[in-house]
Formats: sequence, structure tokens, C-alpha cells
Amino acid sequence: MQNPQLPSELRDIFDSVKQMISNNSTGFGTKDTPVKVAPEALQNSILAALASGDKNLAQIVRAIGVASGKTLKPSDGTVSLELDSLLERSLVESELFEDRKVFRLTESGSAHLASLDQATDSSENEASETETTQRHSGASDCSNNILTASAKFANAVSGIAQSGDRNQKMRATELVDEVTRKLYKILAED
Repeated sequence: MQNPQLPSELRDIFDSVKQMISNNSTGFGTKDTPVKVAPEALQNSILAALASGDKNLAQIVRAIGVASGKTLKPSDGTVSLELDSLLERSLVESELFEDRKVFRLTESGSAHLASLDQATDSSENEASETETTQRHSGASDCSNNILTASAKFANAVSGIAQSGDRNQKMRATELVDEVTRKLYKILAED
């Protein structure tokens, strides 16, 4: 499904990133194999999806799929149950908008998500030190890291495409073009 508000260049880049993630998702699950996710992990994915702006249930499910490189495909019912739990904990709130329930992060939800990001940053620093040690021993494989980073990138692009204003979309397009050029320069290195 293509977003008509999305500039064609940005849409092409976004589609390319999604295809790359999809083609290289070995080890992340397959399309035929459902990936079991702990309720807490799904709740965190929901919060992350809402970080880019208000979304209805279908948009949350789609954002989780994109962020995971389409390895996570939670059902609407599963996400709805976890949303109920997040509502009870006051991490999200909802309102009816044009006959659809729309969800958004509360201040508590944003704070919870920030604490998760801090925990992730500290564990990434530890992983980076381990990776440096492994790289020196010749045992490092960065395939999973680049796929994870690509999924985060695709989620950020998706957030801007869905919720950004015209100026934000233009700036994002310029940034994506710049990143693309830099990636091709890396690829061209000997």
C-alpha cells in the first residue's frame, strides 16, 4: 500500500529498505513461521510505534511489522489486548477520531520508552565493546546489526511519512538521499 502524501523518491527509498530487510531476514524468522513475542516485548513495540505519532490499531500493527522487517506480524486482537494493558497502566491514552480509536503515548509512556532507550544504549555499549574484541579476533559478523539498524531506519522513515508535515518530509528526503550516497561510497571502497 503506497502513501500518496509521500514524495516518490522517499517512497522508493523506503520500499528499497523494506525489500532489503525482507530479502536478508535470515535468522529473524520467516514469513511462514510465526514469531512468538512476550507480552512485554509487544507492549514495548507498541510504545515505539506510537513514538512517531498517534495511530489507530491497524497503523500500530503495520508499524510493528515494518520495524521488525516483517518478522513480527501480531494480530489485531493480540495488539488490542496489549493496548488495553497499556491503557490500564496509563502509558497510552485513546480517543475516538472519525469512528476509529486512535492511541497516543502519555507522558508516562514517553518516560517508559525513554528508560527503555537508555537501557538499550547501555547494553549496546557493552555489545560494542564485545564486538570490538570479537572483530580483533576475526569472529565478528555484522549482518544482524545492519538489519536491526535498517529496521530502525525504516521505522523512522515510516513515522515521518505518516505523521510529518511537508517541511519534515522534504528534510527527511534530503537526509535519506545523503545517507544513500554515503552507503554507496562505503560499498565502493576496496
